[in-house]
Amino acid sequence: MDAFNLDTLGQQGRMFLNAPYIVLPPAIIVAIAVWWFRGTMFQPVIAGLREQIKVFGAQKTIFDTQMQITAEKLELERERQDSLARQINGLKEEVAKAGNDALAARVAEVERALAELSAASNAVSSALTGVLSATEETDIANFRGGIVE
Repeated sequence: MDAFNLDTLGQQGRMFLNAPYIVLPPAIIVAIAVWWFRGTMFQPVIAGLREQIKVFGAQKTIFDTQMQITAEKLELERERQDSLARQINGLKEEVAKAGNDALAARVAEVERALAELSAASNAVSSALTGVLSATEETDIANFRGGIVE
């Protein structure tokens, strides 16, 4: 009796149709056993992947917060830069109108604003470097895994 013979397959099909109450329960039991065995074998893997997803979610929240803080610092630096540009324009106007005493006071004011801008620029740069290096360390930017639920 050949399992791949069409006559044998036809006989088995007719047998199944003539006796479904005998063949169907064992087939259902085997299907349930296979489903249960699969669940027990892959349960630790699924639990581990879900835990990794939780960790990546927490890291993403932290990185989003850091990026928001860095964006706020960048906005502050841009405001200071605009302020410095306004002061420089004001200095140009005063140079055209005023004498040396007013010019010396104005130069000191612009130098102070320039120092503040430089400090803010360094702070934003270090914050961005920290966020980007942390992203590279955890490799969250290159994570291509799927979500398991």
